[in-house]
Amino acid sequence: PASFHASQRRATILAAERAFGDDSDIHFDPEDDDCEPVSNIRLLDEPYAAFLDLLFREPEASEKLLQPGNTLLVFDFGGGTCDVAIFRVGVEEDSPIGARLLATSRYHRLGGGDIDRAIVHEVLIPQLVKENTLGQWELGWHDKAKRLEPVLIDAAEELKLKMSRFLANGGKHPE
Repeated sequence: PASFHASQRRATILAAERAFGDDSDIHFDPEDDDCEPVSNIRLLDEPYAAFLDLLFREPEASEKLLQPGNTLLVFDFGGGTCDVAIFRVGVEEDSPIGARLLATSRYHRLGGGDIDRAIVHEVLIPQLVKENTLGQWELGWHDKAKRLEPVLIDAAEELKLKMSRFLANGGKHPE
């Protein structure tokens, strides 16, 4: 998956061709510095890759999504971005079922790591303060950011993932 600017996509394709293929067939449009090289290598946008990952990882759960005519909204919280895409599921004549990308957007100021930190600071630390009967101002920024956040961040990510699975399962605990 790739979620970068044109020059980064171009460099990634070039590197992949050099690493895995015969680079003699790569060529660029000399008039367009931002164009991707003409190549057999294709990069997937992150929301599409997330959608495919779901299909392969959880085929039974995703089967009900793959009904022709369904419109799907995919949120892909990466470490540093939130990528959102809308797909329409369809079947072409003499083709397997597929998903056509209708729209995509990327928000570079919000990502999974930001959600994890928000869980640490808005849920876990206040719970620790309450359970340990600390005053609201007894822990300063340094204690929260430098001491507590590093030891709580993995728990926050696990909570985020469990909540995502819970919501994806219609509010029921996954088996």
